[in-house]
Amino acid sequence: MRSLVGKIGCAVLLSLCWVNSYGQQDSQSSQYMFLPVLYNPGAVGSDDLAHVFGDARLHQQGLEGEGRTTSAGFNFPFNISKLKNGFGILVSDDKFAFSKNLTVKGNYAIQLKLDDKGINKLGVGLGFGVVNGVFDKSSGSSVKAQLNYLDQGKFTSTSFDLGVGLYFTSSRLYCGVAVNHLTSPKVPVGSDKVSLKPTLYVNSGYALPISESKFSFSPSFLVQTEFVATHLALSGVFDYNQVIWLGAGYRLSDGVTALAGFKFFKSLQVGYSYDYLTSKLGKYSDGSHELFLKYSFSLKRDKTPSRYKSIRFL
Repeated sequence: MRSLVGKIGCAVLLSLCWVNSYGQQDSQSSQYMFLPVLYNPGAVGSDDLAHVFGDARLHQQGLEGEGRTTSAGFNFPFNISKLKNGFGILVSDDKFAFSKNLTVKGNYAIQLKLDDKGINKLGVGLGFGVVNGVFDKSSGSSVKAQLNYLDQGKFTSTSFDLGVGLYFTSSRLYCGVAVNHLTSPKVPVGSDKVSLKPTLYVNSGYALPISESKFSFSPSFLVQTEFVATHLALSGVFDYNQVIWLGAGYRLSDGVTALAGFKFFKSLQVGYSYDYLTSKLGKYSDGSHELFLKYSFSLKRDKTPSRYKSIRFL
């Protein structure tokens, strides 16, 4: 019975992802508050640190056609005259059933000061690169459902990808809006091609100190939509001195999340999250796992060691 439902669920998911009227949607992240550069180019250079990071997510384990998304990259701030800028490289590999999409792009942002002290900043960003899509029905060894209408063989395509974003930061608040896939890059589905629809991201978060202790609470949200399907994630993280944190989240009509993390050596962050599906597919899935690593450092030469702090644990 489990196998039968798994096949049916796989077929439904594949159909929703591959039928041209629906297109494909970017994968989700449960730890979006720690790596805003994954979806908003306006976030690069939003603080004074350089970052090297990696993120890996295993989607809906136990279901046939389970997915895997891995991302890695770096970004850093720099000045041109008195104008602060940011630049970074992001590489993402998104695999689901027979499809594998590799995205390589550069992110550039101008960070505009909104006050004399530079506490409030607005990042205006541009993301540009390519999406290489591969469809290979023989590669879906974990998918046993017979989708005979899909062509045999290996098909590839490469398309230009473009995104824009705005990202506001202050001492405690951050918020952003971004649109990716403005050029609707195409990826193969058998011998046909479908477009990645323009995807809108809206997110915000706030760091709320708890009395005069070293504890703080940071609520946040992320809306992700390509105007066919919409995902809303709500999260809350308790943090102790920006060294260790615990949190939980809820994705509307989809699942709940538990997350935890800690910081090594004042600059290396490690975070893990587990998603439990509350939808009907939850009975047949072992959930989703996500792990991220991020190393942050200053490009400036300080005479004395400094501790890196921000409302996003950067």
